[in-house]
Amino acid sequence: EISRRMIVKILMDIAATCNTSLRPADSTFINIFVARNVPKYPQYIHIGPSSLQNLLVSLASDTDDSTREDRQLAAEFLLSVYTPHDSEMIVQLFEGARFYRILRSWYRHDSQWRSLLLTYIHDSDLDGVTVFQNVEETLQKALRANAGSVPDDLVKILSQSIPLFIETNIPRTARLFDKFAPRGYQQTQ
Repeated sequence: EISRRMIVKILMDIAATCNTSLRPADSTFINIFVARNVPKYPQYIHIGPSSLQNLLVSLASDTDDSTREDRQLAAEFLLSVYTPHDSEMIVQLFEGARFYRILRSWYRHDSQWRSLLLTYIHDSDLDGVTVFQNVEETLQKALRANAGSVPDDLVKILSQSIPLFIETNIPRTARLFDKFAPRGYQQTQ
């Protein structure tokens, strides 16, 4: 595995020194490769925290939608061995990159129900059934955490998302509002 270490080092050197002459796609795939290999081979690949932070930022800053899923997966690999500093900035980058899977994990862990709910509503990769299931689960958790009532900010998000829900499933939308916001959307208007 010494060769793997050498490959990673050479790729990182290329990315650092040839940044302007590399095609963006090449740089992206170097970042993905390195990020996915760091946690797999910690005994061979040693990268400093600032380089790991830069790698994470690069993965999230890339705007190529065709590589978004690969970049998100690479970021997940990297996050399994690295805790970023300046987490607020990373969260903003991940929101911009639409790394919803990572964000959902963080928001669920921190009981940030509003942010978690928004990740389900904004994630266009999810099918309607999955959105409804997860929105209901999130609202149920928020309900338990808030002494049996859904917080007003969540009701407001639901109300603003009515067109999305109706487009997906009218009867399920009605049940969702009956259960979690029977009079809520009137309060927020």
